[in-house]
Amino acid sequence: MADPDRSAMLQANIDNLEAAMGRGLRRAKINGEEVEYNGPAEMRQALAYFRSELSRIATGAVRGGLAVSYTTTGRGF
Repeated sequence: MADPDRSAMLQANIDNLEAAMGRGLRRAKINGEEVEYNGPAEMRQALAYFRSELSRIATGAVRGGLAVSYTTTGRGF
């Protein structure tokens, strides 16, 4: 189920980070706090993270889910 508050926060983070990058700034307001990044690469990494989290929420994917697999064999084990 999508969390509208978290989705809105992530979208605001994306918007603020894109605006800062567009102006050539290294600072952006993230989660209500002023964050200074080391450079464009770090900003792109943060932007990718925010976008992936927003996508995960939108698709209903569970973060940190546990994957279990069982081995099957034909003979001997």
